[in-house]
Amino acid sequence: MTKRNIIYFYNRNYFAFCVILYFFTILISYFNIWNAYFVQDEWYFFGLFNQYVNSPFGIIYSLIQPITHPKLYSVHFTPLWNVIFFPEYFVFRLEYYWYAILGLSIHVIASLFVMILARKLTGLKFIGILAGLFFAVSQSHIEAVIWANTHLQTQIPTIIVIGSILLWLKGIEKGKTIYYIISLILLFTGLLIKETIFGIFLLLFIISFLYRTKISGRKLSFLYLGVTFFFYSLLRGTIPVVMRYFDKSVDTGPTIPDGIFSVGPQLYRLFTYPLKALVQQFVPVNLINNVAENITVWNYPTYAKEASIRGINYLTFAQSAGSDIVILYFAILIGILLFFIYTRINKLRNNKLKKSFIFSLIFIFSAVLPQLLIAPWLNTLFSFVTFLDSRHFYLISVGGSLLFAVTVYILYVWSKTIQKQKGFQFLPRFIIAIFTLYTVINIVSVFLTINNKIVPVGYERMKIVNTIIRTFPTISDKAAFYIKSNKPYYGFAEEIPPFQTNFGHTLLVNYFNKKNYSPNFFTTGFLLKKGIIGEEYQEFDGKGFGYFINIQSLLKAVRNNNISSKNIYSFFYDGDKKITTDTTEKTRNLIRNVLENDYLTRNWNKYANKELKYGFSYPQNTYLKNNITMNDELTNLIIEGDNSEILNFVMYKNSTLLSLNDYISLLYGLKQGSNIEFIKGLKKNIMNIGIQENVQVVIIETNITKDFIFQTSPSIFIKRITLFKNSEFDNIKLNEFLNSFAFDN
Repeated sequence: MTKRNIIYFYNRNYFAFCVILYFFTILISYFNIWNAYFVQDEWYFFGLFNQYVNSPFGIIYSLIQPITHPKLYSVHFTPLWNVIFFPEYFVFRLEYYWYAILGLSIHVIASLFVMILARKLTGLKFIGILAGLFFAVSQSHIEAVIWANTHLQTQIPTIIVIGSILLWLKGIEKGKTIYYIISLILLFTGLLIKETIFGIFLLLFIISFLYRTKISGRKLSFLYLGVTFFFYSLLRGTIPVVMRYFDKSVDTGPTIPDGIFSVGPQLYRLFTYPLKALVQQFVPVNLINNVAENITVWNYPTYAKEASIRGINYLTFAQSAGSDIVILYFAILIGILLFFIYTRINKLRNNKLKKSFIFSLIFIFSAVLPQLLIAPWLNTLFSFVTFLDSRHFYLISVGGSLLFAVTVYILYVWSKTIQKQKGFQFLPRFIIAIFTLYTVINIVSVFLTINNKIVPVGYERMKIVNTIIRTFPTISDKAAFYIKSNKPYYGFAEEIPPFQTNFGHTLLVNYFNKKNYSPNFFTTGFLLKKGIIGEEYQEFDGKGFGYFINIQSLLKAVRNNNISSKNIYSFFYDGDKKITTDTTEKTRNLIRNVLENDYLTRNWNKYANKELKYGFSYPQNTYLKNNITMNDELTNLIIEGDNSEILNFVMYKNSTLLSLNDYISLLYGLKQGSNIEFIKGLKKNIMNIGIQENVQVVIIETNITKDFIFQTSPSIFIKRITLFKNSEFDNIKLNEFLNSFAFDN
């Protein structure tokens, strides 16, 4: 197709041209997203929805649940979100690619709405198509398009907001009350889907002045606006609060710290958040972080000394205060550019463009305003929050897209003026080239984010789930899963599977339809109390389910709930090789051995130290006494028989985090790292200590004693068991004693 044909098609079929353009640019940008997977909170809501999927009134129940059980929905009050999310889950279930395809389809529609709004405000096709294109490929709001949990909750209200604004403008233009009423009905509906659009009340109020006409009926529109705002505030402030008193569900909301909404921090955010939004809308977060890290190295030597190892102090400064400094620099540059654009608009004396420019800035501010209520929660959870969440940018991007399109148009008009006055023939083409390059950068940025980050992580998660489901398509009525990993993820010290939500809950959702579990498994939140690292076993209506990442926790649940070893399902995830291996038989054997040892030592005495989190059993005819602790010793226990000492157990605090061999060399009076021959002469055995398998135990023998020195986890604790050879303890009792140990450290 020639350039001439494209222009002809554009002029004659403007809307169809936009549909085709947005469809293909979105398809290219988000290509392969259908091979990703669910991210986080959607698993929680899938669990809540499961109880209704087989009911003909499921959609009604899903609407009522947020009202009658507000604790299940944290601090949110968005019942209509369930009305659109539940049918989506009912149809698509756990097939992520359908969620992705629907998200992309709605994104095309939202881009068209942005185009319509921009064209309406400016009266220019070029600005309309440009605004829609920027919205379609913007890197700032990727999460809002691809997260199954957020895309409907974000995309639908954004479309509703644009529709509400268009009707409000129509009401101003025509002076007819019906447009105001329908506009506010739409806004009210959107608020029951997503609360963070309430800043649009401010936008509608301001544009009533900005676009006022003699017949606009402004006073009446203000009355309707005020009544709607009051009614929503009353509804939002009373129903959830009152119903929480009657709700017996688990409270999933965060604890509210004192002073969380203090005036000082909120005023600071009121000033800085619009600037952050303005910068983050147009500048990729990765670029901001890279510049911040370089500035930290150049100007802050206290933190720069950790740059080579990417230490915690260096990263904390670079990603918090350092990034804030960079954002301020970019905000100044963008501010200078916008001031220039405003002066050029004034010279053009184009009232529509001037109002559109102001409208876009007001829109961004109004959309950012609700973030002031979200920020304190995030700061409480993560210590600091530099960037606004990508999913919150979907609405902000409507204003940002209009601002971008107006800016490009004004720069192009200015370049044409300079071309005529100064003869700079290249300038218009240069402006077009810069815009084209920036658009391509956005497309590439989205594409790389999808294919280098989101899809690989999602695919790996899906592979883990599918491996487990394929290995055990059905499970027993009382099942306990033990999932071991060799790497920690997402800032946790614990070694867990690479999921941003509790993986046990994910498994529970996957097995729900096969086992017909009670809704109580989801409404009690028994696996969610400790978030990602939560582990527990529960039974409801004769069926049980448990999930564990710690073998000691699994053993405790087995003992307390009389779980058969046949009901244990175990897997090991190798985070380096990205392989999930079935270790069920191995774990079942471990559990059986410990349970057999429990039986053999059933008449022994029991000892537990809750502070140091360990315990063991010792023979009935022996006595336990505390010995004096010295130096690094945290505990020193002696087991005595009738005539002599039998065993000595000591736990040391390895504060300097020495290796086991180095610590042993110090323990036995050697200089750290010296006497290599002594270290080489140590006997190293791989043993089971209680439920802990493959523990590396260093054995040191003398004529009188036999020392077993070991660590049961990569922690600061080192344990030593000394057996006195002339005691009445035989090898059988020693093995039973070792197998009775339980360590949580």
